[in-house]
Amino acid sequence: MSNMISNISLCDVEITPTHQLDFDSISEQKSYFLNHTIKQYYPCKYQSRKGTIKVKGYVDTFNNVNYGYYTNEYNGTIKTYYFWIVEKIALARETTELIIQLDVFQTWLFDFKINRCFIEREHVNNDSIGYHTIAEDFELGDYTNINVEYIEEMTGNVCFLLGLTDSEQGAIGGVYGKSYSGVQYKYYSSSDYTSLSDEISDLCENGKGDCIAFIGQFPEKFFKKTFPGISSGAVLPYNNSVCSLLKTYEFKKNFIGVNTGSYTPRNNKLYTYPYMNITVTSPNGNNIVLKPELFYAMQMNRFLFYVQTVPKVNPTFSITPYDYNNFSIDGTSTIYDSSIQDSLECECFGLCSWNNDNFANWYAQHQNSIKAQSLNASANYRANTTVYDNSYKTGKENNSANFDTATATNLLGLGNILSNPLGTATGFASGELTAANNYNNTNRSLSTDLSNNKLLNRTDYNNTIRSLMASVSDAQVQPNTAKGDTSGSGLDVARDTATFFIMQKGIKPEHAKMIDDYFTMYGYKVNRLDVPNFKTRKVLNYIKTVGATVSGNIPLADREEIASLFDNGLTVWHIPGNLFRYDLNNNIIWR
Repeated sequence: MSNMISNISLCDVEITPTHQLDFDSISEQKSYFLNHTIKQYYPCKYQSRKGTIKVKGYVDTFNNVNYGYYTNEYNGTIKTYYFWIVEKIALARETTELIIQLDVFQTWLFDFKINRCFIEREHVNNDSIGYHTIAEDFELGDYTNINVEYIEEMTGNVCFLLGLTDSEQGAIGGVYGKSYSGVQYKYYSSSDYTSLSDEISDLCENGKGDCIAFIGQFPEKFFKKTFPGISSGAVLPYNNSVCSLLKTYEFKKNFIGVNTGSYTPRNNKLYTYPYMNITVTSPNGNNIVLKPELFYAMQMNRFLFYVQTVPKVNPTFSITPYDYNNFSIDGTSTIYDSSIQDSLECECFGLCSWNNDNFANWYAQHQNSIKAQSLNASANYRANTTVYDNSYKTGKENNSANFDTATATNLLGLGNILSNPLGTATGFASGELTAANNYNNTNRSLSTDLSNNKLLNRTDYNNTIRSLMASVSDAQVQPNTAKGDTSGSGLDVARDTATFFIMQKGIKPEHAKMIDDYFTMYGYKVNRLDVPNFKTRKVLNYIKTVGATVSGNIPLADREEIASLFDNGLTVWHIPGNLFRYDLNNNIIWR
């Protein structure tokens, strides 16, 4: 038995059963515990794993020790066993019994290997934003705004689009944004609204007031980006494309509190949903909530949006996250134009109203028929007058001819004077009188008919003209009509809120710090099958497993106890003297 001896050392160390130190070599491990050794006993009785050690000394002299190790030597074999001092019992005046428990982690640190198992939590070896998003069980509290942006191109002055169904250039019809339109658009800038008013008046005065289909509003800054060279009053060219703007915003990395300052976390999981989100709202109150980690550009601290529309009546605007929630092929990201399923739409600008000059429009539409009816009345008057004059003239001529004939007939009767002078003379006188009476009566009748016909002709003419003037007067007293959208308030446009708002939201700083501190101490929930690695960080690694197993040339009970350490959650520190220094920068040192 002379070759079976032990060397017992008692220490004061900073490690605990759940907070261990790891070492790169056995010599480094021995050096650490030697530097923390307070009492040594050598040579001693060979120690077995019976759970007690008896040492010389009063029990009170061991108050400053909490740990120890013994090294057994047997036939050239040397093995060091590390143990916790669980209890100290005074056996005699100078003898103390130490109740010990084997520290299986330090004893077999360089002999065991933890096998592949289910890892519940750990300090990860890649903390890029979006790599770790498994849900945690934390109270989040309320959200506050970290940053608020808006689509600046949708604010400011609005321009106007005049929709017409008739054109001096000919037929109307074309494609706006891949949709056929039978309406032609004319653009008027915000500063040139008087020209728009003039065109409306001109259209009404030319009888074209009803060809105004609508007057729409459009954000001028957005319009100028789409049609940079267009001038006010120009016809909007037909085009088959959607007008798009790509907007880039900075991702802010601090949580903002109300009267509590801000907080910048150390663990990047705080920059993912649900701790942060990107909320987009529209003027009509709808919103979408987006996860920051699903933006491809988030790795560069940016997030991007497409804003799209088609310049047409009551335009629909959409906002869509750019390259959001896309997948990777062969480890490389493929950039897509947009993520349509996550878009938000609204009709922000509505229609305008305008004053339709009913009389000008009516008169322009009816003036030709009014002129034609007036001219026809004049022509009919003149024609009828001519007819009546000619009829009178002819009647007079016929009457004179009839009178002359009757007189000649009477003269023929004078030849009978000699045979019957008295009777003939009487007959001649009577015939002459009758002829003269007939002539005079006929002339009077002709004159009366002429006067009556001319009077009726004048009356018909005057009635026609008065009727035309009455229709014009009736149209003239009709009030003008307001057309278009006469009910819309236009409040959003007036107060410059007819735009999309992009809000980066986060939990309150106090909740963020609470969760961040937890991540600093215990890592992230990962829930994956892998081989645990507790050497990925500079300061500490926390590992918690489910169903861990350990291999190595060590006793079965010790293997199971080591596995139990990991299943219960074990913190492994890497720098002696820095245990429990959670304030240190725990950088990733291996990927």
